[in-house]
Amino acid sequence: MAEFKESEHPRDKDGKFTDKNSTSKSKFRILFNALKKRKVRINLQFFSEKAIKNQTDEEIKSGIKNLKKVRELHEYKISHPQEYYVNWDKMSKIEQEGRLWTWQKEINNHTKGIDDRLEELRKRGEENGKT
Repeated sequence: MAEFKESEHPRDKDGKFTDKNSTSKSKFRILFNALKKRKVRINLQFFSEKAIKNQTDEEIKSGIKNLKKVRELHEYKISHPQEYYVNWDKMSKIEQEGRLWTWQKEINNHTKGIDDRLEELRKRGEENGKT
């Protein structure tokens, strides 16, 4: 086995391996600052929906079923938020509205995901896109 030479594997001041120029921490800081200044926008929904065309009909149907389950969970959370936040009544109105808005946004995302999958099944000739 080759001998490990510390000089060939530089470390930063925290003892983490580095590429001599920057550490993972500084790379993270650069990305964080860019996101903070809104120079970079990442649409994660875009990336996840791109692969629908590569999925089999059964995978798409399974995806629809899973999205419906999660959508129903978020609908339940909106109806019963105190079950998910024991201090719901003590939260400020702004915090409550923020949680409700997030759950509604997720419902909208899942509904769009379901619609996209049904549309793909229709394009393929599946009978009315039924699952």
